[in-house]
Amino acid sequence: MSKQVEIKHADFVEHKLAVEFGAIKMTILYDGKAIKLNRRGRFTVADDNGQNREGDISSNLFKPVTLTIDGTDKIQISDNLPKWLYVFMALNLVLISGGAIGGALMGLNLAFDRAIFLSDRSVGMKGLLCIGLTLASLYLLAQIQLAFR
Repeated sequence: MSKQVEIKHADFVEHKLAVEFGAIKMTILYDGKAIKLNRRGRFTVADDNGQNREGDISSNLFKPVTLTIDGTDKIQISDNLPKWLYVFMALNLVLISGGAIGGALMGLNLAFDRAIFLSDRSVGMKGLLCIGLTLASLYLLAQIQLAFR
């Protein structure tokens, strides 16, 4: 379930920048090779003119993924999501009633929901997958709770 998006920037025509969205994490690609990020999630690459440029990718659940180059050039990588899709993610809050195991399942669901949202699927399919994942997690939580009674 990975998707690769090429970054369009005037200083990176010969040397290509891209972002690959995996199931759990994103990877920055420079000329097709993965770049190692520092502890703050930043990286340094050479542009077409040979100058070192610092990049920073920002990502959270509620905003589109954005790549910032040298702190000024902001490039939006992912699309804005329709607000009603967040309702499906909010259904994961029901899992908190399962205690620590439910909270862990909720965290996993939110990570996978985000990966689903960043995929190329249609909006309707994204919603169905999120609901299906939540229902499967509720069933798993119920089975775990029954096993410990």
